Amino acid sequence: MEGYKLFPETKTVLFDLRERVEKMGIISNTDERIHSVLSSLGIDHLFDFVICSREFGEEKPHPEIFKEALKRASVSAEEGLHIGDDALRDWEGAKGVGMNSLLVARDDLNVPSNFDTSFCIPDLMPLHSTFKNRIQASEEGEEGEGSGFI
Repeated sequence: MEGYKLFPETKTVLFDLRERVEKMGIISNTDERIHSVLSSLGIDHLFDFVICSREFGEEKPHPEIFKEALKRASVSAEEGLHIGDDALRDWEGAKGVGMNSLLVARDDLNVPSNFDTSFCIPDLMPLHSTFKNRIQASEEGEEGEGSGFI
C-alpha cells in the first residue's frame, strides 16, 4: 500500500523485540486494511495478533480492546506493556486496565502539558536490547555494544 512508511528505527527494534518477547501484537484504531499495510511494510510476520477497531467493534481507549489484547497475548495486565503515540487513546487506555504503558513522543504535540514525561520515549530505540549498553557506555565515556544505532 502506498503512503505508509516506517520510522528509521522501527524494523531494527521490532526484530530485536521479536527475539526477546513471547508475544507481540498491535491494537489499531483502523479498519481491515491494517493487515495489508503491515504486509506491504514487511512487518506483518513479526506480530502474533492484530486487533483493528473496526473488526473488534471498539476503539482505543475503550477498556475491552486492551483486555482482548491481553487475552490474545495470554498475559495479565501487570505483565503487558502497551506502547503508543497518543496520550489519551494509548497511554490512558492501557493504564485504565492496569497495563504498563509508554508514550512515544517524537514531538511534543501529542504530549499534554500536565503529562508525566517519565513515561515518554523519544522513539522506539530505548526498547532495543543494546540501548542499556549504549547508555552505560556514554556515561562511562566509552563506546558500548551497538553504539552505532544512535
